[in-house]
Amino acid sequence: METLTQQFSRLSSNESGQTLSVDINTEVSHLKYDVSHEILAMVTIKAPLCENLESQRAALDLVAVLDRSGSMNGEKLEMVKNSMVFAISQLRADDRLAIVMFDTNVEVLFELKLMDGKNKQEATELVKSLSAKDMTALAGGLFQGLEILIKDQEQVSSSTNVSERKAVTSILLFTDGQANQGLTKLEEIIPEMNSRRDKLNRVSNVFCFGYGSDHTVEMLKGLSDSAGGMYYYVENEENIASAFGDCIGGLLSVAAQNLQLKLEAGPGVQIKKVLGGTLNKNNLRSQNKDVEVNSKNFEKELGDIYSEEERNIVCLLEVSKMEEASRESKEVLICELSGFDVLKADPFKTRTVCTIVRGEEPKTDTKK
Repeated sequence: METLTQQFSRLSSNESGQTLSVDINTEVSHLKYDVSHEILAMVTIKAPLCENLESQRAALDLVAVLDRSGSMNGEKLEMVKNSMVFAISQLRADDRLAIVMFDTNVEVLFELKLMDGKNKQEATELVKSLSAKDMTALAGGLFQGLEILIKDQEQVSSSTNVSERKAVTSILLFTDGQANQGLTKLEEIIPEMNSRRDKLNRVSNVFCFGYGSDHTVEMLKGLSDSAGGMYYYVENEENIASAFGDCIGGLLSVAAQNLQLKLEAGPGVQIKKVLGGTLNKNNLRSQNKDVEVNSKNFEKELGDIYSEEERNIVCLLEVSKMEEASRESKEVLICELSGFDVLKADPFKTRTVCTIVRGEEPKTDTKK
């Protein structure tokens, strides 16, 4: 086997024209044909700089799910109401909002509507009128929020006069997480939540806002982690703007959502392992550990990627020997990346191919 080096040369082609750039780099441009080799390949995914996010961003479709159960009585519910009033004030006229509230029962307080001045006022008044009572059907409220998005999608699909809306979609859950009605365990709620999310053509992440020092962190963090969102603790009034601002700011600075990476080794090549992790600023669950693959294929969910963010996925490849030398480039690794392009408000799929030449002598490409 040849000695591994850390020098990478660009030998990839990408004709996708997407917002994200995807390159594959290998440490050599030529490999000796009659010897087996181990080489490193690095997939680099880069998001562009979004200089003016507000002017170029896609519209937002948000469903706010509000807990008004008895445990929210007093300061917690007041903070939820103030959070929603602030959130409503931040939306543009081409954004849409729906509001679901839950106690023992679940009710749609405000249907999914464009947030022009009139609808902003109506939504604000409805939120201010909320009072606390009864039990906490958290799962039911969350599921109803997703059903609103599913229903909206079905209406568009069945209508010949309505074109598909291009928007970034999210569920915002405001609660103390003390579920005691309907499904109450995290391991019960997550599969049901994700089965509904899977029905949506657009990515729909779930962001959880926890209220009160007695809120259930495990529940809220578990839901947001499982649905590609974030968990925020709203400790007091001063935290409202920063928590919601961070959430919306994150949505606005996302270049692409729900990235799905698929790697395929070329003929006579096997992916031996993937080295290290693929951390980003909001995905703290990634692990910096090698992943043993020993296969021709590898798949990984990469979540969201933000403005100017770069991800590197390094692979160790096993390349078998050949019977004859060739001057033609041979495929060693193919990368397929799919997801939702937020800046263009469209799903995308891109294919990038890395090749090397199998000749008489190995050669390191020093071009950058």
